[in-house]
Amino acid sequence: MKRRELLFGAATVAAGAGLLTGSEAFSRGVSHRQVRVEVAGDGDAYLKLEELERVTVSGTECETRGDLLSITNQSKLVLESFRVEIELDDADAFTITDVSVPGRLEVGETGAVTVTVEGSGQEAATGTVVVTAETVGDNPGG
Repeated sequence: MKRRELLFGAATVAAGAGLLTGSEAFSRGVSHRQVRVEVAGDGDAYLKLEELERVTVSGTECETRGDLLSITNQSKLVLESFRVEIELDDADAFTITDVSVPGRLEVGETGAVTVTVEGSGQEAATGTVVVTAETVGDNPGG
């Protein structure tokens, strides 16, 4: 009987010590992540992106409109919205005054990203356009 009392007493002391000192677990955690997406040649991608034409501003103080990029919905769901941001290397040479994107793309449908570019007086300038496209839709697989 003494042995059982000793084991019960030891178990009670261990449980009490755990309650007094805590389990050293945590109830909240924070994590920050960044994701960078680059376009690569992939015929099976959900979105097919193709350069349509180079938009050229002829002369100075001019405005030109053109289709810059096509977006094809190759996924199995309807894509509801897009956001396109364009960053220019040399913002003094020209500015993008308007960007038009598809409002909705059905499965297999293609839409164009159209831009309006305005020159600011420099004779010759080049720039790199970086396009970020986001879309929101329902997952058909659940």
